[in-house]
Amino acid sequence: MDIRWFLKQRLNFIRSHYDVSVSAFLDRKRRIEEGEAPFDNPPYSEDGEPSFLAEWMDADTSIDLVGLACVSLLSDALKLYFNLIKQEEFRFDFDESVKKVLKNGFVGAFKDALGEILDTDWVESKIDFAIIEQVVLTRNLGQHGSDLTSFRVKVDAKTIERHPRPFFVQPEEAEAMANGELLVGEWLRPTLKISRASLIAAIDEVEKLSDWVEKNRDRALPWFNARRAKRQM
Repeated sequence: MDIRWFLKQRLNFIRSHYDVSVSAFLDRKRRIEEGEAPFDNPPYSEDGEPSFLAEWMDADTSIDLVGLACVSLLSDALKLYFNLIKQEEFRFDFDESVKKVLKNGFVGAFKDALGEILDTDWVESKIDFAIIEQVVLTRNLGQHGSDLTSFRVKVDAKTIERHPRPFFVQPEEAEAMANGELLVGEWLRPTLKISRASLIAAIDEVEKLSDWVEKNRDRALPWFNARRAKRQM
């Protein structure tokens, strides 16, 4: 089974799915902003708000929800890839102590295991595991709403503790955090925001990981030999 090929098919689908899905909402926002039909005859109002503001905000929220859905698909693809690598490629298992860690996030456990098998500390790969880990954390956050009045999701304290500069946040909030202008605390946390740029960057990191593992799979030979010798003792 060509595991990397199937992963790439999923990654390509996620890229395409995002662009196709948000195109209608982007067009709706553009039509509202430019006063095109069916938004060319705004109703009379004296409240001072822009015409069709609710419709514009709904379209913007829909784009955010598509982003969260795509991150969820990416997280699932990553987990499926890791499990197949474990079961079909290198045929290893985790001991009981690592299985407990898996419940809090599988990326770190697989990173350590594959690092041992491929004899790497991953620095040479230039893979940004912080982004990959945040794919899973963001997926988990996006699955559980916390406010009936809004679809927006706040980054939780656990994620901020592990990643003080979260990757999937509003650009202006990320900049404010970097400049020290936004002091994140218990009552003030940044909002999740999946932009096209951040989604594609995350997809690219997952693809880079699979490419690196495939390119360096021969480095696992000493690990295989050592395991075989141990079994024969």
